[in-house]
Amino acid sequence: MQVPIRVIFDGLERSEAIEALCLRAATKLERFHGHMTSCTVNLSRPNRRHVQGNVWEVRVHVQVPTGEIVTRATATETVDRRYLGPALRRAFHAARRRIQDVLARQRGAIKSHAPRRTRPTANAGK
Repeated sequence: MQVPIRVIFDGLERSEAIEALCLRAATKLERFHGHMTSCTVNLSRPNRRHVQGNVWEVRVHVQVPTGEIVTRATATETVDRRYLGPALRRAFHAARRRIQDVLARQRGAIKSHAPRRTRPTANAGK
């Protein structure tokens, strides 16, 4: 990776344990696409008081030569930040799937069709 992995804690205290989880997950993600330019993980708790408990949000931004891959996962749990783990796994899993799709398209393993033409309607010229 050309740029070091960034972990941003937005609205919650920095945690070395969670940061280590993010770094490990990003390193595993790099195995799927060896040309990742950068990876930013944004951890936030947008609604501190939510009817169903704390809402944790994880956004993973991965920059690859063909573009940017952005995934998002949330977890609605009650107690503390230990519930970020499942949301982290879901966000990185989604990023891995998107990277695999990009690589498959580059290899030509996934067909891409031209957009369908729409037929003019009878009232188009009136």
